[in-house]
Amino acid sequence: MVVSLNYFDRMSGLPHHDDQGTRDRPFTLTANFDPAKVAAALSSIGEMPRKGPRPEVFLAVRVRGPAGDFALQNGPAAGYDMPELMRASIDDAASQYKLPVILPASAGQTPASGLLVVQGTLTWSDADLGWNAAWGAGGAHWGERGVSFDDAFRAALAGALGIASGHLPPRGTN
Repeated sequence: MVVSLNYFDRMSGLPHHDDQGTRDRPFTLTANFDPAKVAAALSSIGEMPRKGPRPEVFLAVRVRGPAGDFALQNGPAAGYDMPELMRASIDDAASQYKLPVILPASAGQTPASGLLVVQGTLTWSDADLGWNAAWGAGGAHWGERGVSFDDAFRAALAGALGIASGHLPPRGTN
């Protein structure tokens, strides 16, 4: 199904350092697929490729961190747990999954109709050495334990895609 592969040296503008060989440099692998062959493979297992735009996700997150609780919102930072880094992490996950994500402008904001609403909590756990995430949307529930908030937000959006495609969220339940 793969038509072509391309490796891009992400440090291509920088000279090699000391003994640095190609194994020490970060590369991005890009694969191009034949759409007809992918569709045929999906059809052979009773699935179809998704057509049309991806859903817009309204992500409502309550954070329970070491120094207090807050609702993650769009806009200026409000809390000890560096909400600006969390919003950047959500942007990264949204880019990875090609999903438009909307954060509430204020706590308790009602999402517009037509959005896929994902609600969740991030709770810091010293015992788990990370964040425990619990997500829910469309009657489904999933989560992660002892992860970075980057992993927690990727799990939230992966679950949203699973629900939008008519499948269960791809991660474990919490």
